[in-house]
Amino acid sequence: VADQTRLKGLAEAEAMTKKAAAWEKYNQAAVLEMYLKVLPDLARAVSEPLAKVDKIIVVGGGIFGAEEEVLQVAEMVQAPVSMSRNAKGAVSFRHYLGVPETARHKLWPAVDVVLAVGTRLDDQYKRWGIGKDVQVIRIDVDPVELERNGKPSVGLLADAKPALALLANRLGRHNRKRPSRKEELEGLKAQLEKE
Repeated sequence: VADQTRLKGLAEAEAMTKKAAAWEKYNQAAVLEMYLKVLPDLARAVSEPLAKVDKIIVVGGGIFGAEEEVLQVAEMVQAPVSMSRNAKGAVSFRHYLGVPETARHKLWPAVDVVLAVGTRLDDQYKRWGIGKDVQVIRIDVDPVELERNGKPSVGLLADAKPALALLANRLGRHNRKRPSRKEELEGLKAQLEKE
């Protein structure tokens, strides 16, 4: 199922890229119309796994411009947001879901779903490893980045802002009310500061 979803996503992404090239002479509204036609099915494929228990959102430099949307998704699913060096500041470390690298590394072994936005996932693939049961959902505007370092369970070729906004809208259909992880994550950050 994951391979079928990925292949469908890649085929639709390729079609979207071709349409985007043809529509480049038009304004942003034409591109948004294209997203709205194709993204709902892909958003469903992305939002269903995010309803799982242990997840993390990893963002890279491609997140800038979509900081509000990633925080909205993170709050909905109570997923900590880990930022690469290029994404520092996208979510404040003062927010309980904004986690520093040291906390990210401690949380990683329990993760069953990774939502990666605008990032290469270099540390995760090259240093820490991604377990065979971990679902990786990647959102990136660059088709080369979607499969850099490893094939995702679901790859979505899209700009982060509209993709995350649509995902937040779709999550309401698949997500359950979750208890806050504020105490847990603030406790972890405090513990790591003492070490």
